[in-house]
Amino acid sequence: MIFLNQDPQPDSCYLPWMISITQYKMDITDIIYIDFAKAFDTVPINILLDKLEKAVKSGKVYTFLKNFISDWTLKIKIGDQLSHNYETFSGVPQGSVLGPLLFIIFINDLPNEIHENVGIKLYADDVKLYVAHKNGIEREQLNNALRELEKWTELNGLEISPSKCFALYLGKNNIKREYIIHGLKVQETECIRDLGILIDSKITFNNHINMIIKTHT
Repeated sequence: MIFLNQDPQPDSCYLPWMISITQYKMDITDIIYIDFAKAFDTVPINILLDKLEKAVKSGKVYTFLKNFISDWTLKIKIGDQLSHNYETFSGVPQGSVLGPLLFIIFINDLPNEIHENVGIKLYADDVKLYVAHKNGIEREQLNNALRELEKWTELNGLEISPSKCFALYLGKNNIKREYIIHGLKVQETECIRDLGILIDSKITFNNHINMIIKTHT
């Protein structure tokens, strides 16, 4: 499958992210982990189709994907009663190989809306924004990026769950500051699971090592 503007080494690759995390050990860096409410279920099909049309070179591939995501119906069952078919207008099929790929295509334009001095990493519905700083104005740029993210989600029919978003502060002398999403303070954490790896604020990976030891003893 061939897409326009395809990067042979996409920014969403996990290994480069982990390498950069270890490099931040001597830096002061803030990372905001974003959670989308029912991300795969709420993707508006009409917006996804517009993005697919721009991203896919092959007309046959586009037609296949259009049929794949447009021909879904659902039924509601309560006890022994089964409703008639309802047409779906949102969501990408879960449990299929194409589901995560379609979601990646859907959010692929998000980095274009984020301030250039703020980093962003995408891996399916796993999204994080980050900035290295000296306890200065760079952090305000991260807050501005969160507002840009809010605008993008409103235009694209997704919803952020502020209560499930977290701020991780890397670096020994990192003075914590508030980050706001939809008027709510992003909760702080000292350790977070990042695509299966436990990352702590001191980047020791002790929590992850202890988890592995506990699992195998």
